Amino acid sequence: MTPGPPVIRTPDQRLRIFVSSTLKELAAERRAARSAIERLHLAPVMFELGARPHPPRDLYRAYLEQSDVFVGLYWERYGWVAPDEEVSGLEDEYNLCPPDLPRLIYIKDPAPAREERLTELLARIRNDDHASFKYFESAGELEALLEADLAVLLAERFELSRAAAASPTIAAAAPAPAPAPATSLPVPLTRLVGREDDIAAVRRMLDEGARLVTILGPGGIGKSRLAIATAAGMAEHFPDGSVFVDLAPVHDSAGLTVALARALGVRDTGDAPLDDKVTTALRDRRLLLVLDNFEQALAAAPAVTALLAAAPGVAALVTSRSLLRVGGERGYDLGPLPDGDAVALFVERAHAVRPDFEVTASNAADVERICAALDRVPLALELAAARIRVLPPAELARRLDRRLPLLVGGARDLPERQRTLRATIDWSVQLLDPPVRVALSRLGVFEGGFSLEAAESVVAATAGSGADDADTLSCLANLVDNSLVRQHDDVDTPRFSLLATVREYALEQLEQEGALARTRDAHAAYYLALGDRADPELEGAGQHAWVMRLAEDTGNLRAAVRHLLDERDWERAAHLAWSLYVYWWVTGLLGEVRGWMERPLASGDPWTTGRAPSPSTSRRRSRSGRTTRARSSRS
Repeated sequence: MTPGPPVIRTPDQRLRIFVSSTLKELAAERRAARSAIERLHLAPVMFELGARPHPPRDLYRAYLEQSDVFVGLYWERYGWVAPDEEVSGLEDEYNLCPPDLPRLIYIKDPAPAREERLTELLARIRNDDHASFKYFESAGELEALLEADLAVLLAERFELSRAAAASPTIAAAAPAPAPAPATSLPVPLTRLVGREDDIAAVRRMLDEGARLVTILGPGGIGKSRLAIATAAGMAEHFPDGSVFVDLAPVHDSAGLTVALARALGVRDTGDAPLDDKVTTALRDRRLLLVLDNFEQALAAAPAVTALLAAAPGVAALVTSRSLLRVGGERGYDLGPLPDGDAVALFVERAHAVRPDFEVTASNAADVERICAALDRVPLALELAAARIRVLPPAELARRLDRRLPLLVGGARDLPERQRTLRATIDWSVQLLDPPVRVALSRLGVFEGGFSLEAAESVVAATAGSGADDADTLSCLANLVDNSLVRQHDDVDTPRFSLLATVREYALEQLEQEGALARTRDAHAAYYLALGDRADPELEGAGQHAWVMRLAEDTGNLRAAVRHLLDERDWERAAHLAWSLYVYWWVTGLLGEVRGWMERPLASGDPWTTGRAPSPSTSRRRSRSGRTTRARSSRS
């Protein structure tokens, strides 16, 4: 059949969003839904807006036939069942929803008195492949969720319409694609070498019903890459997708909750405990959490088991240097690469710095000696391969044979391979010029990445032992070339980060030099100054740009506040919190900031200076009043 001409709408014909819910118990939520719909310049279609002379069933049937999106709001009540009817109007609206209509379902939780027939309806909705559902706790949260979901839905429909315009015959015959599961797995830039058997073994554990699997091994062995590759092939077992949570900057259960909320898109609005919100978001989902770098947050292990107990469809794949030691945990020890795969990895990474490098009859024995000396640990191989540009295999092997026995000297309670890796990093660092080594140790105080400006500030502030002999940019370029620092090209401004194991090594060097406290002070001073620069901009036209910039440095802002609190520098900690008040509020982090400020308030220390407030402080106080009023009116 030849498709008809395209529909041309007059300007007043906006997309119609049908909202189905009980009326009285969800009155506030209906107002919030209407507000979100109208903010997108769409038309809300709601039962109470209709013409009353018509019978209710005829009314909402007509409304549904003319609507473009179905939105269902549910809490505790099933709704009234009319005489001679078997279902309530609430269920009937869902039943009458045309099959091709997009369905966005929002379920309010907690619901201690949910009626049995509504529970049955919700169970049916969860099994409906055409419906997308989420949980919420307040009208404000619903408003934000609905606005964001409608925006995404419209973008998806626009893409489908473009595809249909390009190939109308195919588009008319093919069914609409099923929505893809939510996933946030990183996409590595290099291929994973030689871990097929390990991937199969970990997937087998999850297939057999294990809900907490911990991949164990020393830093640099490839735990994170294995976890990502494993999760990428589990879509059939976890239809709601996989979510990657980086715990490198996390130190306790509160930090774990914040990291989970961030990864899941749960906002901390301060109206309910954040851990309850995270549990609500996961309770009825079939999803795999990939919790990376857990060794710094072992105290939070009980929180993971509590979350899994409350969300029976969720499993956790953890990477850590040690077991969590909680009930239900299954560990998988990740060992070195097999001989052949170790050589393949070394050659592949060497090609990145010297494309013409190949294993030949004359250098094959040296390459094998390098891989054996490095215990076939992936990170160690990558660090050594980066030197191929300036050192041939024979020279690399000779240096390793001479230095490694001298550098094996880690703590006795560490695994042998971890001490070898530490020595390998040390060996790679010792090949650098002194100013570059000093710069690397200073960069260890950054968490979650850093800008060139931040690096220059911290390195310059702690100069005096060689760091001032070369500019920071040159040092960074040298470190990137040697695979000790990563450069991220997916952002507008240059950003860098350290591998977790390299950062740990850098911090150890700072401690040995006695420069750790001084460098942390310089780090905090930079972010205090950044907060003062951002303060006036966060209320002006540049707010969005500054919020995005600060979001990239959230880990560093937390580290700066944590250092100031540990030093009992209450005044500067409060200064940093207040200068970024608008940022914490806009990004839903006020609950976390409130927890920070409880420490100085509970200390009993006299931490106010008694000086007259500066202009910026006065502005912050004025601003905080306006923000509080705005927040009250919004809620």
